[in-house]
Amino acid sequence: MFCRPFSVTGGDPGSWLIPTGSRCSKVSAFTRNHRRTKLCLKWHNLSLLYIRNDVQIPIVRSMQEYPKPLAKLITELQKLPTIGQKTAQRLAFFMLKLPDTETAQIAEAIAQVKQHLSYCDICGTITDTNPCYICTSPRRDRQVICVVEESDDLWAIERTNGYKGLYHVLGGVLSPLDGTGPDELGINTLFQRIRDTAVDGEPVQEVILATNWTTEGQATALYLTQHLETFEVTVTRIAYGIPVGGDLEYIDEVTLAKALEGRRRA
Repeated sequence: MFCRPFSVTGGDPGSWLIPTGSRCSKVSAFTRNHRRTKLCLKWHNLSLLYIRNDVQIPIVRSMQEYPKPLAKLITELQKLPTIGQKTAQRLAFFMLKLPDTETAQIAEAIAQVKQHLSYCDICGTITDTNPCYICTSPRRDRQVICVVEESDDLWAIERTNGYKGLYHVLGGVLSPLDGTGPDELGINTLFQRIRDTAVDGEPVQEVILATNWTTEGQATALYLTQHLETFEVTVTRIAYGIPVGGDLEYIDEVTLAKALEGRRRA
């Protein structure tokens, strides 16, 4: 090993202890805050020690130092959204402390989700029965379809207990940069579904576009609006503006302007 010295602003000189032959990218910044030295750096899966006052402080721990089963678990946990290496390490060590019965239950639940859940042939939501209970419920208004991006959006609307129509899950939004076009989404199945209801004698009267208010969500809603003009249906868009309990002082300008545009008679 060799040492590469450096000086920390406002503190004593220190050194990095770096394995010989390792690859290290440049250090971008050194700062000192409340007696703690912060290092902003990038490292390639190797251990790094900060040497100060003859005390070795590990900055990065190599995955190669963990037992193989533990390293594999940490790597797999990092595939989950919003889970980085540190969070994955905490979760992995937490699982090690769990009783065997609880870890077995977690593994079984994950396996059952993949084995027993599928997508509804009618609306496209995640379900354990096909068709889903929403599409087969006689209490639902079959003349209204609410179009959402993902299944979690569907359940968010269901929790309000204020909508009694049917749903259609697109499975995403239009995104040319990501290579997602109409053929990759459930757009064509939506059009065919509307045609089939007209033939069955209970045609759809209204399509509610409930895509998110993002650039892609807006583009998807615009695409659907233009193509739904060929059908004898009313196309509506979910309202947007000031949230319930919101204070006008803290509402951003765009949201407030949209709320004024969408005002209605009191």
